[in-house]
Amino acid sequence: MGGNQSKSTTTKTATTTTSKKAKPTISEVDRAVLDLKNARDRLSKHQQKLEADEERLVERAKQAKAKGQTNVALQLLKIKKIKTTEVHNVSQQLLTVLQLVQTIDSKQNEA
Repeated sequence: MGGNQSKSTTTKTATTTTSKKAKPTISEVDRAVLDLKNARDRLSKHQQKLEADEERLVERAKQAKAKGQTNVALQLLKIKKIKTTEVHNVSQQLLTVLQLVQTIDSKQNEA
């Protein structure tokens, strides 16, 4: 019961003897570019996942058709169509993000 009370805890404080260096400040533009690049990476991964899902759906539809489950195959193809639409939307978002990054980079190079 008194296990926590009997243990002595020591806290070590780190003291720095080196000269204090100023942290580099991150500008709002740099933060925006980083956020856009992170969004680009997330969108790319999501797009790859959707494309892999499409391929799996097609394979499952083929298997269902081979087993004589036409209705199941049709449902799977409908889901694939939805995924295809989503891939197109993600591609458009990805293009928009890439254009924003390029615009910001070009404005920084001009300045």
